[in-house]
Amino acid sequence: MAAQTAVPKPAKDRRMRVSTLRVVLCALLVGVVCLTFAYTTAWGERIDLMTKQSSTDVFKNIDLEALDGSSFTSENLKDARVTLFNVWATTCAPCIAELPALEELNHSYDPGEIQVVGLLEDSLDANGRLVPAHLETAQGYLDKVGATFPTLALDEATYAYVKTASIGTPTTFFVNSDGEIIHVVTGSNSLQGWKQQVDTALSKLG
Repeated sequence: MAAQTAVPKPAKDRRMRVSTLRVVLCALLVGVVCLTFAYTTAWGERIDLMTKQSSTDVFKNIDLEALDGSSFTSENLKDARVTLFNVWATTCAPCIAELPALEELNHSYDPGEIQVVGLLEDSLDANGRLVPAHLETAQGYLDKVGATFPTLALDEATYAYVKTASIGTPTTFFVNSDGEIIHVVTGSNSLQGWKQQVDTALSKLG
């Protein structure tokens, strides 16, 4: 019987290492595929939810709590011909800088013409949970400028709307007494600039 030729030990070790590496790579590939699928599915569901919510007319059905504990509902829209919903955030320097102008604007027209309402964009996190630290910070800014207009903490539907219907903060939605958006302004303004925007919105009401 012919003698079997022994395979050199280094060759065996090399084959074992290659085989082990292939197993590890396959395992990693499977893990990446599974994680990608899970993330895509979860994010897809979140996007579907936001799209569905953002398509509703949130201002017609608005029912939110202000930072001071009061409430603001669609009935409050009847208090003025136009309501300016100013979307701002505690991390937005232009938003904070224009708070005094918005406060002065709120008292520059006859009662029943306009009202200013803040919407705190970062009152919720990406998972729809309130962020108490942001509410406290926002109230501090409002107190500092003596703001008397309400700023509202968002619910998930309103959060979804402002995140998908605006390109950033500040964004201001001009809404009539029926909750219909008649004008939108992106960016901050001086008092005079806001008066021009308000006059434009009021002129659309006839």
